[in-house]
Amino acid sequence: MRKIDGVKSAEFVTGIHDLLALVEANSYEEIVTTKLSEIRKVAGIRKTVTDFAFDW
Repeated sequence: MRKIDGVKSAEFVTGIHDLLALVEANSYEEIVTTKLSEIRKVAGIRKTVTDFAFDW
């Protein structure tokens, strides 16, 4: 997943989720329309949960 443009980090974590990825883009629309579809194609990814952090 780290090879996807915009993925700044991807780390295994403990708890309810298995992986935490930091994805940066010019807009949240770009993440939703482009980056998430690329991430979901990665082998082993069955489900994603997306939370946005906005920097003003």
